[in-house]
Amino acid sequence: MINFDEFIVWIISSALLGLLMATKIAWPILSIEPSDLLLMFAFALVMLFIFIAGQKIAAWYYNCDIKMKWLSFRQYWFRDQYRFKWPFPLWLILPIFLFFITASKLTWSAILDFDLEAKAGRLQKRWSNIDDVDVAKIVIAGPVASLVFALILKVVGLTSLAIYPAWLAFLTCIPVGMGMKIFFGSRNLAVFFFFLTGIMLVLMPLAGWFSTVIVGLLIATIIVVAYYTMYEQ
Repeated sequence: MINFDEFIVWIISSALLGLLMATKIAWPILSIEPSDLLLMFAFALVMLFIFIAGQKIAAWYYNCDIKMKWLSFRQYWFRDQYRFKWPFPLWLILPIFLFFITASKLTWSAILDFDLEAKAGRLQKRWSNIDDVDVAKIVIAGPVASLVFALILKVVGLTSLAIYPAWLAFLTCIPVGMGMKIFFGSRNLAVFFFFLTGIMLVLMPLAGWFSTVIVGLLIATIIVVAYYTMYEQ
């Protein structure tokens, strides 16, 4: 279930991403069509809903509850006194900065994060602690759902739109924000999904959907096996 605070996060995040995806820059002019803005806002709503739903379902499977929030931080150095008084809005600064620095070619869409807590049913079990691997798996459910959405869009011929959820999946697997949860939970999972999402993102406009999946899985598997052999054994 999404509570009211999460609903507001979802709507505002979709509005921000829709605005950035619909705006084009040809220096010094910023151009935007109202019809494009409405279309991209609606698309961002669906894209983020699928991403959030994937993580919510995974959290339910592990008998946990997650509360979606914006990507932010307060601690900016090692000692406790090096903290911002208010959370730094990385969810707002990072997308706008990347948007302008790349002249609207790239938008940082991984602007969500979550807090997690165990439900009463999990606390009654012997193994009630939420370990980092479970958290990593919950995070990964978002990129997996986004990749499935991207492949569906590609199959129906909307490859230009399929790039956006594939890009969201890739950014989520970078060790920033949610990606740090994957990295600290399981480096093997972090390596695998970083390369899987990256390769599928590159192949999405170049190859068929089946080839995109098979090549992505094959290369990511080879890389993670090599990584495990060299560094984890």
